[in-house]
Amino acid sequence: MKKQIITGIVIFSLLAIACQAAHFVCGTVFDAADSTTAIGMNVMLYYPADSTNKAECSVNGENIYCCDAEAIPGHTWQSGDVVHSRLSDRDYVGGPVNTTTTAAGYDVAPDMNATLAIHVFSPSNNSIIRSNHALLDITTASQMNQSIWCSLNYSANTTLCTRCNNATTNITLLDEGTYTVIAYANNTFKETKSEQITFTIDAVNDPPILNSYSPESIAPSMDELDTLEFSVNATDPNNYSVVSYYWTENGNALGVVNSSYEFISWYNDEHSAGVYNITVNITDGEFSVIRSWLLTVSDVSSQGASNRENYVAREIESDYKESKETFALNDVKINEAVVIRVNDNDFAITRLEIEVKENAPSLDIEIAKLTGRPEWLEYDNNKNAYQFLEIKKSVDDKVIRKATFYFKVEKSWLKDYDAVFVDIYNGKWERLTPEKISEDDKYVHYGVHASHLSIVVIAGKKAGNLKESAGEENVAVNEVAKETPGKIKKTKETTPVYLIALTAMAVSVIAIISYQRILKKKSES
Repeated sequence: MKKQIITGIVIFSLLAIACQAAHFVCGTVFDAADSTTAIGMNVMLYYPADSTNKAECSVNGENIYCCDAEAIPGHTWQSGDVVHSRLSDRDYVGGPVNTTTTAAGYDVAPDMNATLAIHVFSPSNNSIIRSNHALLDITTASQMNQSIWCSLNYSANTTLCTRCNNATTNITLLDEGTYTVIAYANNTFKETKSEQITFTIDAVNDPPILNSYSPESIAPSMDELDTLEFSVNATDPNNYSVVSYYWTENGNALGVVNSSYEFISWYNDEHSAGVYNITVNITDGEFSVIRSWLLTVSDVSSQGASNRENYVAREIESDYKESKETFALNDVKINEAVVIRVNDNDFAITRLEIEVKENAPSLDIEIAKLTGRPEWLEYDNNKNAYQFLEIKKSVDDKVIRKATFYFKVEKSWLKDYDAVFVDIYNGKWERLTPEKISEDDKYVHYGVHASHLSIVVIAGKKAGNLKESAGEENVAVNEVAKETPGKIKKTKETTPVYLIALTAMAVSVIAIISYQRILKKKSES
């Protein structure tokens, strides 16, 4: 009752400004089910036998329209005439509804709802389909009942049905890719409405994607009694609901199926000092991605730990790492040479070749360029260093059969040195003599074999000014060092001491003789 009163007041207000000759048919249009407002939509008033000639009006802010029956072209309104109202605007329609007019100032038409003219229920817009076929399901509003047709990727139209409000069909044998469907429907008023959707066929399964992992270092370290959490963040590019996680420690299943694993170390027994290979297998049931860490747990009870233990237990602080590059290798076969290329021109290392003694499901390499020597690391030839680097790997040294790395040194730097050598730290310094491979306008290129990879120093040596690596016995270097002191000593003895003594004696004798002559002359006088 309240609604009717309000509607009457609004209609009366509208009619108050109209001319007295007009006869209005007024009604209410409700908003669409998808919350699209009916306000501003177009309503047409016409005689049922002549839908071409019509009077039009808009839905106002109260969702009410009032169209003038006197304004219908080609007709003279009379009391008792039956007129139709219908809504048609943009993608929405409504009605038609019938009204028998009276002699009153206006007549009230039945309510209408703004309804989406045509809608593609399947496939949904921007959906991804995991097979090579798609079900097309189209539904229309009641007045859009003449024909339904469609086109796929803007090809020729295909009629799906006539005298209908729903059509379904299977689109088959689709290749992977993105498709566009445009669905059409028309009505007896010769109006056509359409809707366009896109969908993607992705029928081939893809491996999971590893977005991030922690720790970021592939060779983390910790002390006994500490705790370290390993975690991964992975997604399935095919949008399947889940991926599965399987964690292992030194090849033994841990029974953990979450995206994280907490490693708890004890003073003795389980997880005490040692090296542990922590691996997680991320799978979608068909494909897998593997992430591995080589964790070192240090013995907190030991005193005076060796240099090797000090090095393994300590991460190089990030402040020393000017830049780094990481490489993730999967399924590395025994005796297979794996080549890693470093494209950053600031790195002295240009290529790294690795052969393994056993199959490695996952091999991660991190190469970092350091700003210089870390304060805690002793190194005697710091002033002759060309570049400090750190090479980490996710497997133990015993897995590496051979490592060969190639590097370049600027000619402008080499002019101050007689030769180039490589020092590698593995608890103690080991000196390697590289082989010259080639040169260009700016660089000289070298290659060297190594039995392990850790901290690497590329340095130069000058004849007569060479310090040995701490505790290292390198034959070639020692031969140079043995010859050098003799040359230095010989240089220092170039002016013999006995010549200086004879000269001093001669001067003294001459001085004495001269003094005696002076005394003799004085006595004669």
